[in-house]
Amino acid sequence: MSVLAGVAGPLLLGAGIHAWARRWCPGLPWSVGVPLWSVLGCAGWLGLASLGGVRWGAPLVISMAAVGVICAASSLRRGVLRRPGFWAVCAAGLAVPQALRVAINPSFGWDFRYIWGLKARVFAAAGGYDWAWLAWSGHEFAHPDYPPAWPDLLASGVLLGADAAVVAAVWQGLLALALAAACWWAARAAPPPKRLLAACVGAWAPIIFAPAHSGYAEPVLAVAAAVALGSLRDLARREPGSLLPLTAGVAVLALTKNEGIALAAGVVAGAAFVERRQGLLAAAGLLPAAAWRLAVGLHGVAGETLDLAPQLLARRMLELPAAVARWLSSPELAILACACVLAAAGVRGRGSRGVLLALGVWLAATAAMYVAGTRDISWWFATSLGRVLAAPLSAVVAIAIAGPGDAAPGKSGPAGP
Repeated sequence: MSVLAGVAGPLLLGAGIHAWARRWCPGLPWSVGVPLWSVLGCAGWLGLASLGGVRWGAPLVISMAAVGVICAASSLRRGVLRRPGFWAVCAAGLAVPQALRVAINPSFGWDFRYIWGLKARVFAAAGGYDWAWLAWSGHEFAHPDYPPAWPDLLASGVLLGADAAVVAAVWQGLLALALAAACWWAARAAPPPKRLLAACVGAWAPIIFAPAHSGYAEPVLAVAAAVALGSLRDLARREPGSLLPLTAGVAVLALTKNEGIALAAGVVAGAAFVERRQGLLAAAGLLPAAAWRLAVGLHGVAGETLDLAPQLLARRMLELPAAVARWLSSPELAILACACVLAAAGVRGRGSRGVLLALGVWLAATAAMYVAGTRDISWWFATSLGRVLAAPLSAVVAIAIAGPGDAAPGKSGPAGP
């Protein structure tokens, strides 16, 4: 019961925020909006409490749920939920087995044990962000500077007595459903059978739901990427209600991982390319991550070590082709790379130029991080590049399935269930 209560707190808050915000983004379905707002709402709720000196505890999680219920009750109206169509039910049926497979197995991945789950337990025990623990050099392996959205979400369950490994598994199962729904929504300009394919790609996304990555943060990135990139294309099509989910997607990306910050910056750049004023407004989604980086700096928490010495950069650039070749020697990773290239090639049309720009900025920033880092580049590729590329892949496939992004406003089909 503690697990269900710990998951229900953020979910109810997300439902309340979604019900309240639907007036500004009526096309965003509940199946997509609730998980998105749950992650962002929980991170904001616990983050503001910790930075404001309020100790985390069970009452804080209960109040999170109570506020969500109040917001939902005051904002809901009759008819707001629609009966799902045949194809939407089929999409859900394809996603449910994956969600159950992930949810019933407590998380056990290496990074979960020594980064995400560990942080969640530390934060819950400390009653907030433990800056002394994060700043100690011996905890560098836990990436103490990483944004806190995923540990915050897990800590909400730990605060109610649940095991972080079980909470992470349940959340990843829910995120598999959310990613299927987000891809279904992002591909809504396509015929229903193609939307079904997009939803299946989301639910059964490669790499990120693999057992070796159990409990990792990439599913959060994948859902946020689908919302942000899908909303970015909507913005180019001048569809109403696209700015708020775009900004929320940017915020969740930037609050989840450093790689997410790169993609969030790319989405903001794409939005500014499409429409400068809207891009400036979407940049507000970067403010929570900027506040985290400021707090990290003020508390002396070390970040990723970079070396910008010209001789080192030149040497690592020369090492790059061989490292890429070794990485591609794995059939699984070679297939992933081909899928990424084909998916990006399928994103076409004037309305999709902002999406391509966002992906270009993200890819350039990611490459720069690998080149400027101080770790062995082949080892770094082997342990992380697959997950980095796989996180936005489902979103890119869904947008490619949707076809050219040049349709007139209001002609993109139903919003989904």
